[in-house]
Amino acid sequence: MGRYFWGIGLPEEIGARIEAWAADQGAAIPVKRWYHRGQFHITLLFFGDLIDDKLDSADGAARETAKKTAPFDLVLGSLGAFNRSKVVWLGIRPNPNLMALRQSLWEAATALGASGNDRPAYRPHITLGRLSLPWEPVGSRAPDTEELAGISFRVSEFHRYESRLSPAGPEYRAVSSFGFQADQND
Repeated sequence: MGRYFWGIGLPEEIGARIEAWAADQGAAIPVKRWYHRGQFHITLLFFGDLIDDKLDSADGAARETAKKTAPFDLVLGSLGAFNRSKVVWLGIRPNPNLMALRQSLWEAATALGASGNDRPAYRPHITLGRLSLPWEPVGSRAPDTEELAGISFRVSEFHRYESRLSPAGPEYRAVSSFGFQADQND
């Protein structure tokens, strides 16, 4: 049994820009551990401990979703924090294509009985690191994100990732990829 989720990987150059920003601006945030570019992604749906015999069905559902999805652009947004889980994140600006993709995957996972570990509310983001204490990105305590906010990138696929915990933090490995196949004019 593994811990799995569907997610969108980031282009290498965007991961590098986020890492550089964290090295430059990150001292303003009480982070105990920053993530690195190999950990950056946008989770679409976490389905946790999925019994291995359902992985083929999950991949089949993801392939069907990808067939009906056209490539789209995402734009980085502002900083935020989930203080309950001690996470600092970089948001993704609202995008109806992303939300439609997420909804399709939610429905597919529900049909497989695999969505029980995820919440129906969805706030797309990139986890940047783990906080050492509660923090809110407001006022003078908020670092400048001008060099990140507004960066856009093309999304033409998503992946099923396996998540493994290690002393150095979580490790994510893309085990299946699902390229979008719909024409943008469909």
